[in-house]
Amino acid sequence: MHQQGEYAEYADEAAPSQRSARVIWGLRAGGLVVALLVWLLLGGSEGLSPDARWVAAVGTLMAIWWMTEAIPLSATSLLPIVLIPMLTERTVGEATA
Repeated sequence: MHQQGEYAEYADEAAPSQRSARVIWGLRAGGLVVALLVWLLLGGSEGLSPDARWVAAVGTLMAIWWMTEAIPLSATSLLPIVLIPMLTERTVGEATA
């Protein structure tokens, strides 16, 4: 079936549920690599706390996984609740405030 309209060119792209395992794992690994790069690149920033570096890395990971749907969106939205208390000195209550 031929679709017309503004988004017709995207109709043939595979839905996230139809991607191969190799592609999905590549997207997951890519998100982790970029998040690690953000954390490392912000290391030289004076005046930026270690907690802020972790928050930036987690935010980057979330953005990449959200846009690519490397993991389900509902799981992506829960990442800061789990990762921020693990990686920073913040509590779960502070991470969810």
